Amino acid sequence: MRVAFVTFGCKVNTYETQCMRECFLSHGFEESAVSAADVIVINSCTVTQTADRKLLKEMRSLKKSCPGALICLTGCYPQAHKDENSDVFELSDIISGTSERELLPQRVMSFLSGSSIKRGAGEWEKEISTLTVSYSEGHTRGYIKIQDGCDMRCSYCIIPDARGHMRSKPVEVIKREVSALAESGCTEIVLVGINIMFFGREFGLDISHAVQAAAENESIRRVRISSVEPERMDIPLLMRLRAEEKFCPSFHLSLQSGCDTVLKRMRRHYDTALYSETVSNIRSMFEDAAISTDIMTGFPEETREEHRISMDFVESMGFARVHVFPFSLRKNTPAQSMVQVPRDTVKRRAAEMTVLSEKLSLAYNQKYIGKSLEVLFERERSDGTHRGHSKNYLNVELEEKLPFSLKGQYKDVLITSAGTNTLRGSISDK
Repeated sequence: MRVAFVTFGCKVNTYETQCMRECFLSHGFEESAVSAADVIVINSCTVTQTADRKLLKEMRSLKKSCPGALICLTGCYPQAHKDENSDVFELSDIISGTSERELLPQRVMSFLSGSSIKRGAGEWEKEISTLTVSYSEGHTRGYIKIQDGCDMRCSYCIIPDARGHMRSKPVEVIKREVSALAESGCTEIVLVGINIMFFGREFGLDISHAVQAAAENESIRRVRISSVEPERMDIPLLMRLRAEEKFCPSFHLSLQSGCDTVLKRMRRHYDTALYSETVSNIRSMFEDAAISTDIMTGFPEETREEHRISMDFVESMGFARVHVFPFSLRKNTPAQSMVQVPRDTVKRRAAEMTVLSEKLSLAYNQKYIGKSLEVLFERERSDGTHRGHSKNYLNVELEEKLPFSLKGQYKDVLITSAGTNTLRGSISDK
């Protein structure tokens, strides 16, 4: 039986697809291309309306191009919308949410044996999923989900409906996954979660303990963390992270808006003063810290002045990267009852913020011209071009074309030029 996987959304979803891949293979399935698959597992995202539209478009395309394949829908979409009628559900043969995905192979086999059960999105797990990864074949970087769920209930977000309450993975399980990924060739670990800053709360721990658990493996040279919340990134935590030499100083520090009145309507748990203080603390404690963020434009009731204030604050922060996205209305959220900003205005403000984002990225990257960065090379093109990332997660490309592979190797690269998304340079430790 041949199975293929299609993944939408964040790095947590990427990790969970790998877990499901290993689970299916352990039950005798063989992975194949989508066009040759008997079973197609779709791991969905529902964070925005755009994500929903992409999912529906992909499922219609798969039904047309692979009419004989069994479509198994899993992930955030069916969990968040399990009580609704949807074209997405009509296009699915088996439906499962964000829980009990280790049972999917058995459900597929049961369905193929004549079971008529289609919808299977149940309640969230009280504890984090038992699924883990054991390898990351061909990759230098491995992802480990250490936390799931969110209880913060921002006024625009349905992820708590899709992911349930906060829960964490035990440290010993993290260590076992790190060991397995290291044996498969990974030398860099990225710790991911839905609200990772609440890792370990039920154990009396925090994110620094997960970083330490990953870093103690001798084969691992770098440890990163995913998106973090500014109100929980205090000085004692930063000091613990700084004490770990393998910790990478790249911080994706969620902002959403640079205007306090908008942040209050969003039900975020910080203001711009606290955010600015957190950024200052990070930069004072980590040399070459790269701070990136998310910015939402056109939140309900956002005025022209609020947008201008947000633009000014974003510019003052000097971010390395800014992920800009227009507000997307989600059903049954408090934001639904607010006065909506016209869509053309939302898009125009997103375009303005994107121009600023590119300006900030270019200015940040240009600071490294003439400096040397340690780069972990991850891939090479057929033309001999090599690419990788620095410790602070800058995308670096070699100027020279090489007839051999550098994949998996760490090299010092002297930066000679910089664009908005990529720095270029030459190996300086020849």
